[in-house]
Amino acid sequence: MSRGLGTVYVKTRKRADGGTRTFYVSQKRITVNGEKKRIEGQGQSAEQAIEALNRAIARALNAAPIPPRTIPARTGTLTALMTEWSSERDCRDRTREHTDSVIKNHISTHPIGGMIPRRIRKADIDELINSRDSGWTKIAAYKALRSFITYALTKKIMITDPMTGVSKPKTPRARHANGPAMEARTTRLRGMLAWIHRTDWDKENPMYWARLLLSLNGLRPAEARGLTWENVIDLNGKKGIPRVIIRTELEYAGGTLKLIPVKTDVPRTVVLTPEAAEALSAWKKTYNGLQRRATWKPREGMENLVLTADDGKPLTQQKDSKRWNDLITEAQSTYKEKIYWTLEYNRHIVITLLRDHQVDAGMVSAIMGNTITVQNQSYYHSAPSTQQAVMSHVGEYLKTKA
Repeated sequence: MSRGLGTVYVKTRKRADGGTRTFYVSQKRITVNGEKKRIEGQGQSAEQAIEALNRAIARALNAAPIPPRTIPARTGTLTALMTEWSSERDCRDRTREHTDSVIKNHISTHPIGGMIPRRIRKADIDELINSRDSGWTKIAAYKALRSFITYALTKKIMITDPMTGVSKPKTPRARHANGPAMEARTTRLRGMLAWIHRTDWDKENPMYWARLLLSLNGLRPAEARGLTWENVIDLNGKKGIPRVIIRTELEYAGGTLKLIPVKTDVPRTVVLTPEAAEALSAWKKTYNGLQRRATWKPREGMENLVLTADDGKPLTQQKDSKRWNDLITEAQSTYKEKIYWTLEYNRHIVITLLRDHQVDAGMVSAIMGNTITVQNQSYYHSAPSTQQAVMSHVGEYLKTKA
């Protein structure tokens, strides 16, 4: 029977005790230094025989093992099966790209990547977790393995769960999670907002001014780009509190820009600041005028997006990032040293400001749509000046009262 890298045969041999032993042999003819050779691999199963053949060919050629993609899924290595699983799973494109990167650059570079999934044990995963790779990379590998093994168990690709008893790697401190950087960016953001009002940039760019203020209301970039007008409530405040309901994100999925449910799959309501409500009202008036032009040609299914170009096309991630970087550069034109940060980082700034002003962590979590644990680990970076103000009271707290 033909299997994978070559032909797999089932052989039976007599044992010394009179019994028989059945095993599998996989063979393939290759050319080594101009000579044709027959390479063979043996194992207790067809999968083991093919794996042994792969190693034998690599030794004969004095080269790296044959890429896993040449092995069929049913007898493939962990790397091959995870790559196939990643290509077929229902997820966002950026999630798939990240998973593929983890598989290629981390899992496939360790012994576990070349193993048949059913032969993987806890010790093999411990080796991966305890490697010298960075903490964030190990966490990404752990999450990808966890997801794949859950899938593999349901598909009977694996029989037992080798991750039982394996502890998740510790989350390292976020790369940008430090107080001085937070304080510097917050100060520069204040200066940028003052420059915007001073130069009337907000009036000349009503759409992007509204977009900036949505980021300062805690919306994730994809949430702001996926916001629709039917989910913008009571901007004038006459019937209720101005607010937005976060239901969808604008993301690439399957290579196509789509409106998809929010990351948490649970809609949340965000109350707008007066300035954000005013900015959205101003943009809505401009938006209504643009709709009447012949050049207004929104993408099908995205006719009601809040953030669009003048022709009705959606604000993509690439255009969003470019406009933000252009704004930061222009607003800091008089600074000798420019400081850059992403739109996503505005969430970090707002969360830190709220927490430093004694807003309950649970309330902040409800507004921002994240857990308190994630908030503490990745978003909240108390500034040194705030810590100094708090610590100045320690001496008073420790004074002995008569």
